[in-house]
Amino acid sequence: MSYLFGDCELEPVRHELRRRATPVAVEPQVFSLLLYLVEHRDRLITKEELNRVIWDGRVVSEWAMSSAIKLARQAIGDNGKRQEFIRTIPRRGFRFVGDVEVYQDSYEDPETELPDAEFAPKIGRADGPWRKYMLAAIIFIIIAGSGVWWWQKSEISRHEEPARTAYGLPDKPSIAVLPFSNLSDDKTQKYFADGIALDISTDLSKISGLFVIAHEASLDPGQNAQTVGKKLGVRHILKGSVRRAGQNIRITAQLIDVTTQEHLWAERYDGSMEDVFALQDKVTARIVSALRLQLTAGEKNRLSSKETTNLAAYDRFLQGWSRLRRRTPQSIVEALAFFTKAIELDPDYGRAYAALASTYWESWEKGWHENLGLTRRAARKKAMHFLAQALARPTALAHQVASEVHRQNQRYGKAIAEAEASIALDPNNADGYVTLAGAFIMVGRAGEAVELVRKAMRLDPHYPTYYSYVLGVASYCEEHFGDAAKYLARAAKNNPENPALLIPLAAAYGQLGRQADAADTMKRYVNLRGRSASPTLSDIVSGWPFQSARDSERLASGLRKAGLSEQ
Repeated sequence: MSYLFGDCELEPVRHELRRRATPVAVEPQVFSLLLYLVEHRDRLITKEELNRVIWDGRVVSEWAMSSAIKLARQAIGDNGKRQEFIRTIPRRGFRFVGDVEVYQDSYEDPETELPDAEFAPKIGRADGPWRKYMLAAIIFIIIAGSGVWWWQKSEISRHEEPARTAYGLPDKPSIAVLPFSNLSDDKTQKYFADGIALDISTDLSKISGLFVIAHEASLDPGQNAQTVGKKLGVRHILKGSVRRAGQNIRITAQLIDVTTQEHLWAERYDGSMEDVFALQDKVTARIVSALRLQLTAGEKNRLSSKETTNLAAYDRFLQGWSRLRRRTPQSIVEALAFFTKAIELDPDYGRAYAALASTYWESWEKGWHENLGLTRRAARKKAMHFLAQALARPTALAHQVASEVHRQNQRYGKAIAEAEASIALDPNNADGYVTLAGAFIMVGRAGEAVELVRKAMRLDPHYPTYYSYVLGVASYCEEHFGDAAKYLARAAKNNPENPALLIPLAAAYGQLGRQADAADTMKRYVNLRGRSASPTLSDIVSGWPFQSARDSERLASGLRKAGLSEQ
């Protein structure tokens, strides 16, 4: 069970206290004291009882007990004057008097249990014994000290360096779908033009025999096709535009061979809004034909099946998706309203359920739940509810969120299976490979994780900076400390407000003997945490629950060399 009170969340199994979604370092004895008071909040706890239970029968001084109570109060934002949560009963003992919510601490919510992944071959079991008393401050890769793995979607900016120009062409047909121009008189229809291009790119990415650059990596549609192709490392470019006037729609598209500058075809597709899905299918089919692609039976089925045929639901989803991509607290509020309306219009719209699950899950992790008018517990329950609905209508995004859920709960075998399921549904989805890499790192398969992240970077040459972070951690675990420092420093530079990035960076500097850089990095980490107590080695390492003791010791060794004290 876990307990919510005020702005705090107390999780006994993980031995973790959080305030406003941020872990609070608490000494084990103080944590046990706080937990005992919360669990027995229905009655007075005498000093004699605390001596027996917390101090194993040893009689401690009044000063020692008062100090422990003071530390417990400080950890939860209380003090001896207010006594909002912990009340002292003179000459008798103590009682926890705050309002407490209790909920089942399981990511398989009892009302919305997640089904197991049904796609992709298993790459080995990774489930390990449950570490009951691990101080998982927040799981590394998912949370990594004080930042959540899902911060990748919003707090890490996209790579600021110029796209690489040395990519060779893949050994199979390759394409990038550029953003479609909005030629409508109504300039607010840009979301619709973006959505058309995204859907075509998404359909193409489901074809295993085609190399498809991530849609968000595509450049300005006005750039020269040869320049774009060189930067993205593909042979073909799809350019297009959308004009929408009332219920009438026109989609124009042209496929260009970058190596020859030849226009393989150019078409104009006219119809009504009711024809929009058929028009998209025509564009996709024309590309498949021009590139002479051979589709498997499964790929044919996936391309022919539409997630929704409800035009109003589709329009609401596109409006929500355009806002979700901004990843700000306010844009998420707006996105949720559109996604919610989409599933009201079409209760079987799998991608809308997945988007809702992703959004609520991120809000829960980031502490943005208050922007939604929810308690943190309610945001989490909504995420689990919509994830169960999404997995009943599976999409790559749904499996990625499910993988994050399982990994956060240290069910690494299931996390791997869900990430593999995501890749099976969308072999060109870069995030799917990074999701799998995160699970691999935790189970001691960092070498494979490095290759997965490099593949993701190739699929998305304008990759988000968090890819550098994951590659840096994997490189550290492979003991390539120079590479680790380079990638992690890049991630920290592009996201200077996230302390989670600084722990592995400090460890890498420590392993390289760069004491000055290591000390400076740890100082930045302490300043960003904004807490009075300095972190100890045990506090930090316990928040990185590797399955292998060797991986944990490697991290501890680097932090010792970085100057972090044991206690």
